[in-house]
Amino acid sequence: MPTYQAPRSDEARLSVLDKTATVAPGDIAATRPSITSATLAAVTPFLALFRPLYQAVASALSGREKEVREREAARVALDTYVRDFWEVLKRRAHRLKQPAEILAFYGLPLDGNIPDITTFAQLVNWADKIIQGETDAVAAGYPAMANPSAAEIVPILANARVQDADVPPADRTHDDTQAAVAAQRATADLLIEDIRADLLSSLRRLDAPSQRRVMRNYGLTFVSLPGEPADPGETTPPAEPPPA
Repeated sequence: MPTYQAPRSDEARLSVLDKTATVAPGDIAATRPSITSATLAAVTPFLALFRPLYQAVASALSGREKEVREREAARVALDTYVRDFWEVLKRRAHRLKQPAEILAFYGLPLDGNIPDITTFAQLVNWADKIIQGETDAVAAGYPAMANPSAAEIVPILANARVQDADVPPADRTHDDTQAAVAAQRATADLLIEDIRADLLSSLRRLDAPSQRRVMRNYGLTFVSLPGEPADPGETTPPAEPPPA
């Protein structure tokens, strides 16, 4: 026999509350109330609080993903410019028979080995060294680099810094919205328990499949064991994953 599964996600909680607020007024008006007026009176204002909080989490997550995506795009662009600059620098030094010391202006070791860049901060630091190194190298009498030039790296580096700075506030906004929803989960679960208790009481004279059919209209979920048949005319959803 299908068994009741309490909501394990904020989406599932919102579904129960939303369907209850939609279905219950009609049942009460038709003088066949399945839940009490007191329970409905508690659900309605809470839903007005909980729904915006849930929606804010989705919005904050979308905003965070956008900022992370833009930072990654900026990182890739900067990484390309930095590595291209070093490669052209080494080829120019070889072609013009410039001393290996020129590489040191740009932060490279004398053997020309490319540093292992593993973090965003390291990449930004190397780009800074290139820009400053160009000034020092030109002052020492060497020609300015080209394809790419240090001047081309300046706006790429500036954009990378801007995109990197946008991520922490987006992280905090996402964390704050999650905390706001988390603070209301206990209340949501208590209200859903009240809804279920009201339904069990008002539907107690119906057979079990009929009870579950009405409860599903209120958003409650029932799951079957593997191989167990669902109620006639009902498609039993898969069990929700356990909460994180």
